[in-house]
Amino acid sequence: MRALATVLGVAPLFALAACMSMPFYVAAVAGDTPALQGHLSAGTPVDKPNTGGYTALTYAASNGHPGAVRFLLERGANPDHRDDGGRTPLDHALASPSPNAEVLSLLRAARTGGAPLSPAPAKKYVGVEGLEALAAQMAAQRAAEAPQRPAPGNLDDAGYDRMRAAAGMPAEQRLVSDVDSPKTRAAERLDDFALVVGIEQYSRLPAAKFAERDADAVKKHLLALGYPERNIITLKGGQATRGAMQGYVEEWLPRNVKPASRVFVYFSGHGSPDTKTGDAYLVPWDGDAMFLKSTAYPLKSLYASLAKLKAKRVLVALDSCFSGAGGALCWPTERARSSRASRTSPLRRG
Repeated sequence: MRALATVLGVAPLFALAACMSMPFYVAAVAGDTPALQGHLSAGTPVDKPNTGGYTALTYAASNGHPGAVRFLLERGANPDHRDDGGRTPLDHALASPSPNAEVLSLLRAARTGGAPLSPAPAKKYVGVEGLEALAAQMAAQRAAEAPQRPAPGNLDDAGYDRMRAAAGMPAEQRLVSDVDSPKTRAAERLDDFALVVGIEQYSRLPAAKFAERDADAVKKHLLALGYPERNIITLKGGQATRGAMQGYVEEWLPRNVKPASRVFVYFSGHGSPDTKTGDAYLVPWDGDAMFLKSTAYPLKSLYASLAKLKAKRVLVALDSCFSGAGGALCWPTERARSSRASRTSPLRRG
């Protein structure tokens, strides 16, 4: 899929399927009512679903935040909304490893007529073919929403503007999302730490469009949530080597994280699977899809390192292509693109 998130840590957090308005959902996952209020005041629809059909109420309910659930319901959130798998926020709250009684009570009272749950049939896993179709659909949506312009190759925005200027063409006006710059800011939490990685231009691979813009937007929202700027490490482009990513995850975080810390790790860029083992890798700026074991960073290593942190809460959000769709060269060979997944891994850890 294009968007994938995994949550680790003490608190039972719902696996965050990130999308273009991801910081809105991050606030719901964290139960940050002031941040949610800021997003809604800025015009974000209260029931805006992401690519999995999840709403902010889904995330707040699943993660056991009664204050955020009450706030969203008061703002008109639909307690009967069903995600793409046919599940309501109450379904997700009941499936939580530690269901919150107040959240369950709020949702049951808010549901139409207090009707009992009618379980919806779960969707079957669609496999790699279905994921490829989903990735292609999302790529087409991104292309439709992006500014229309000739393909600039590997030029960044500044280089593209210089090219237009040299040709006597005016600078291009780019689309800006109102959710990229939050208007509120919570008090700093000195023990919170974040690692934000965005890789748009690769040394050996095609570009992952908008990855660095997304990373910039995520950093702004982390600042708004109270993460101190000095505690946010941002790696973009050539800064995001395998050595740097591994060093910050396996050395910097363990040296700094405290028991009261909230830790947030965000990666936007290419991902790639090992077609023999099924293991997934994050591809750094200097990564090579042909030599994943020696140039890319295994997800298993990332999760294992973060699971060892003595932190109150750890949230990981990955905006990466693991499907091989869209011509992104996320798979090492053409032969690999024809293979089919033999197993799946859960997105949440209970």
